[in-house]
Amino acid sequence: MELKIGSLDINRFRALRQLRIEGLGRVNLLTGRNNTGKSSVLEAVRILASDASLSVIHQILRFREESIVGRDDSADSVDTEEAFQFSSLFHGFPRFSAEVRPILIASSGGQRPMKLSIETAWFSEERVPGEPRKLTPLQPTLFGEREAVPALVVETMGGGA
Repeated sequence: MELKIGSLDINRFRALRQLRIEGLGRVNLLTGRNNTGKSSVLEAVRILASDASLSVIHQILRFREESIVGRDDSADSVDTEEAFQFSSLFHGFPRFSAEVRPILIASSGGQRPMKLSIETAWFSEERVPGEPRKLTPLQPTLFGEREAVPALVVETMGGGA
């Protein structure tokens, strides 16, 4: 039986600046002191396996009590510190900006090599009553616009690292 993941690469995710685990088997044991990234490895695998499903990311944030629940979306302006509830996913818990380097998670070997990138971007939000809201990417020079909202951009690619 061929393994699902032969090796795992995680970059800039939570406490993990850069991690490569090779030679994974059917059963693997992660050990280490508290707050060294063991749970982060499992979360990264979960995000990778779900193709960075937003619901999985929200479940992970809620489990660690890092999710913003009940945020008032009717506010006139967006407080980027409050709106960027995903900062805890990025290494170093950065403030929201165009300079935040993307999270990279990849698996290679095995049946289904995968790679995904999670990064930040600004979007213009357009709301029309009775229609789904429309988000349009903004150019870096327009970040100061009042209607701008921060968001995650996820890119998944076939093939491993």
